[in-house]
Amino acid sequence: MTFEVNGFDVSKWQGKIDWDKFITHGDFFIIRAGSINMSGECYEDYQLKRNAELAIPFGKPVSFYWYFRPKFNAVTQAEYFINLIKDYKFKLYPVIDVEEDNGKSQAAVAAGVWQFVSKVSKELEMPCMIYTSPGFWNEHVGATTWARDVPLWCAQWGSNESPYLPRDWSYHGKTAVFWQWQVATNGTDYGVISKGLDLNRFMGTREEFNTLFGATIPDPDPIPEPTPLTLEQRVGILEREAGYHGWELS
Repeated sequence: MTFEVNGFDVSKWQGKIDWDKFITHGDFFIIRAGSINMSGECYEDYQLKRNAELAIPFGKPVSFYWYFRPKFNAVTQAEYFINLIKDYKFKLYPVIDVEEDNGKSQAAVAAGVWQFVSKVSKELEMPCMIYTSPGFWNEHVGATTWARDVPLWCAQWGSNESPYLPRDWSYHGKTAVFWQWQVATNGTDYGVISKGLDLNRFMGTREEFNTLFGATIPDPDPIPEPTPLTLEQRVGILEREAGYHGWELS
């Protein structure tokens, strides 16, 4: 399968990104908005404002993600996330990053994720996507009755063809909306300080991406019609050709 639309997710770990350079390498960008620390205090990623204000004006689709900790109140985390991003113009789905259980049961983690997703979807009036890996979701969240209808950003590496999906989605033949498929080791080549850089793919065509997220396919520059040659120009061409081949024109 050929993946036409590729992008990146970034956070404070990438430092001060050279967006003039970085923006040319991707079709979309997902920016970390923040998280909640182990003391229960929500916080803003200290590169959020800079990344958003520099990336969005280029016009390529962006969105934001929240690193979720199920140990703490899901609605509180969702409200903080919403307030961080609601004034930015973004086209991709907002994301809850689910990769910790904090010692909670499957049912507790699943309930927290559902509360977060529901709150964000309702307040922002757009789907809230789940980022997770098949291994984590299957073991620490388990089967649900609702996740299959939520857009998935699947973190899974080791294949260039397609990701292995978490159980909730694979049981129903759903594909990922996005797939985080590789971690680059040469992020500095992209204008990023950190060498760790996540590469992502959209699971569809460019046309499908643009339709889904209200992006646009730029029309190619029109090829101008050739200007007809004058008689003198035609004769000049023939004379040059004759001279090159050693022909004599009569």
